Amino acid sequence: EAIYINSDDTPRIYYLPFDISDYYIYDGSNTVLIYVEYFDLGTGRFSVQYESQTSSYTTAGVVTRTNTGQWKTAVFHITDGKFTNRCSSGDFRLCTWVEGQGGRQPGLYVGKVTVRRPGQILSLTAEPSVISPALEQSTTITYWLSAPARVSAWAEDSQGRVVKTFLDGREEEELTSSFTWGGLKE
Repeated sequence: EAIYINSDDTPRIYYLPFDISDYYIYDGSNTVLIYVEYFDLGTGRFSVQYESQTSSYTTAGVVTRTNTGQWKTAVFHITDGKFTNRCSSGDFRLCTWVEGQGGRQPGLYVGKVTVRRPGQILSLTAEPSVISPALEQSTTITYWLSAPARVSAWAEDSQGRVVKTFLDGREEEELTSSFTWGGLKE
């Protein structure tokens, strides 16, 4: 499903406000990533404005559509978000009125919008959760990160000494992935 920001017809709508739960983020100087799924139709622009430390309407960035006819995701990186509900009675808004970019832009189809704090492990599971390397058992570890990151893993003995390192030096990982570890036997 999608929401259409109708800036083409009367009554024109140029802004779609969003309110982040105050339990998740409220006040302070917050770093977040805002993911906006949108349908790439036409060649207009849209932006995200948010409440920063210095203004209720700070522009996080501008996206130019390229008329591919596909769903895309734009990511906006904010490092000074205050988020005390002073940006159109919310914390941020999608805009089809883009200052400095010709003003009014064509309407915009918006899918899912997600706000995440970077640098967090959102979930980590091991299945099965207990194995015996001596019996050559293995486990699959699945993780979900709040942002792409470099992932490394190691095994320790009962005294906390690293006895095996794996996934060392890999490139940046996606948000979700898994790997299988077959124990300490080579």
